[in-house]
Amino acid sequence: MIFNTGVGIDITPGAVSIAVLKGSFTGIRIAARGIFEVDGGRNPADAAADMAAFINGFIRDHGMAAAQVYAAMPGEHCILREITFPRTVRENLRGTLAYEMEKYVPFSADDVYFDGQIISEDRQAEKIRVLLAVLKKADVQPWLQLSSRLETGFSGITIAPAAVANYFIHQHEDIAGPVMIIDVREDAFDLIHIREHALVYARTIRIPDPEADIFPIVAAQMEQAGKTFCAEDAQIRFTLYKKAGSASLRERLAGLSRFEPINDPPKVPGLSGEEAVTAVGLALKGLQKVPVQLEFMPPDQRRRPDRRGMILMLVLAALLVLSGMAWIGNHFMARQAVSAHLDMEIERLRAEADVILKKESEIERMAAHLKYLSGLRPGNRFALDVFRELSERIPETAWLRELRLLGDAVTLSGQAASASELIPLLEESPMFKDVKFLATIRKDRDGKEVFRIGLTLSK
Repeated sequence: MIFNTGVGIDITPGAVSIAVLKGSFTGIRIAARGIFEVDGGRNPADAAADMAAFINGFIRDHGMAAAQVYAAMPGEHCILREITFPRTVRENLRGTLAYEMEKYVPFSADDVYFDGQIISEDRQAEKIRVLLAVLKKADVQPWLQLSSRLETGFSGITIAPAAVANYFIHQHEDIAGPVMIIDVREDAFDLIHIREHALVYARTIRIPDPEADIFPIVAAQMEQAGKTFCAEDAQIRFTLYKKAGSASLRERLAGLSRFEPINDPPKVPGLSGEEAVTAVGLALKGLQKVPVQLEFMPPDQRRRPDRRGMILMLVLAALLVLSGMAWIGNHFMARQAVSAHLDMEIERLRAEADVILKKESEIERMAAHLKYLSGLRPGNRFALDVFRELSERIPETAWLRELRLLGDAVTLSGQAASASELIPLLEESPMFKDVKFLATIRKDRDGKEVFRIGLTLSK
């Protein structure tokens, strides 16, 4: 139903009424309306040409060339019969109706267009009740000729009561029946009976004098139909469709003993005025499956549905889905690439962090050693001050193997290129005094002088 378009054309001797319905996410709405008054003085051929020109122009002006177009002819041409069959015939219902046709209508199956619809089913009794609808081919021919004049052609032809029934059921889908609909036209009215969302009876009654009061005729027909199709004690609800002046007639009909007017609000209040219920009921057929499916147009003359719009929409939808999938794929791949890059950066930073943590550990260890050394005070000097002074005084050509602190006495043992140069260097320090060799200088196998020097820390 969504995005579909249906066109309904109600053709009467005096006018052509067109209604265009469009479906959307929010429901069904009327997209366009048109009425063409037929000149009663023109001959039928010229009148048909005028109607075709109006319909073609309307469809072109509103861009409805791809829409399904359904037409209705007056119900007075149609013969309706309710027939009971065994349930076994439902698989070949049309063939059975063609075979049994002459039992129920005074015409041969070759001379009529007919259709049938199951209106109820009794599984226990293994029976079905079928509504047989028959139109003489001669009566349908003007509508087929009109279809051939149109640029689009009709997608189907039905009778006005079927379209009105579909409109009512759509607007009051919770009302199962029994229901009577009085659809008043220019010089006639259709009495339509619905039960369990199925059309069971329709009759067109001519109005002898359009200016006269039609209440007695309508009331008599309603009473007669109620006696024929409903139990004596059944309460029958009714509604009235009329172009103008319907309030008074409705109130008077509500005074009948077994009839109750329908006051339930319609499903879509703005879908149509009463003067266009037939056209709207026809247009509904282009949007959804309708309950009353009576079709009289030969299959080979029906306009085939234009699937180009649907195919284009499906192609665009497929492209949209593929684009969405491609975008999701690219987004996923991009995220994967970013994630992989972040993982690499994390690994690199983790390695650098490990190096920093090791250095911090070494720094903490050295700081602990320094703290320990800073706390040592063997004499009147801190050990760390002694070490710093010795490192500044002893040249790079000499190195210590052993350093002993005992109170204020310091003993140095090591090797130097020239041990005798160490005594003046150490004596220059204000921290040291009494600098002297404690043993004779000797040379090792590498030619270095081995020394042992003693000194005292100054206070």
